[in-house]
Amino acid sequence: MLQNQTQSGSRLGGVAAILIGMLNVVLVIYVLATPAASRYDAGEFFTYFAENPLALSVAWIVFAVTAVLACAVVPAVADLVRGVSRDWERAATLYGIVGYAVLGVWAITLARTAPDLARNFVTGDQVTRAAILAHGLPEIDPDGWFMFGGPGTWMIVMSILAFRGGRLSGLHAIIGVLAGLCAWSTVFGSLFEFEPLYLIASGGGALFYPTWFIWLGLRLLHGSERGLGQGEGANRRSRPASTRSI
Repeated sequence: MLQNQTQSGSRLGGVAAILIGMLNVVLVIYVLATPAASRYDAGEFFTYFAENPLALSVAWIVFAVTAVLACAVVPAVADLVRGVSRDWERAATLYGIVGYAVLGVWAITLARTAPDLARNFVTGDQVTRAAILAHGLPEIDPDGWFMFGGPGTWMIVMSILAFRGGRLSGLHAIIGVLAGLCAWSTVFGSLFEFEPLYLIASGGGALFYPTWFIWLGLRLLHGSERGLGQGEGANRRSRPASTRSI
């Protein structure tokens, strides 16, 4: 039976988690909208982006919004698992926060700089193209150890802790672990330039990410409502009889 403690709910965290779940579908768009060659070759990327800027621009904006929303979700999940294992809770929370921060900075940087770089690459001469290729895309975390590994590890650890503490069901925890492993597939797909891992990440992202976050959001909202109800009941019981009769 799941434990529903007053401190295990968060309205803001619940709403933010549901929004992240709905936005995470764009993770699939990011992978499918970018040809494999353009993920590994800067010249291919600039040529492709100059002709098809919309899908990737939207994906980057969504990544940035997700990073902002995570500021409400990560602390709420830390409250959810509080008391199970403080060391793992703190380590996973810190890695998750740093990872989402790097993700947001990366997404905003690309959304701002990629259009100009792609346009100058397509319209420029050989010297301009060589200079742009030498500089490349601005990358603060080239293989995603923080921006995908951080959230992925956070999801895995928090799902396990929440299950151990009776705060999430077994199925919900399994989905969280699978979602975290899909995030790490992105890291190793980039590290080894192995396209099947990108397909695993996109397939898992389409199924596990939205399911885990939306279910988590409902769990946090439910806990918040129970906590408010218990608090109101306690207030009513603590009032003097003359006050309650008014």
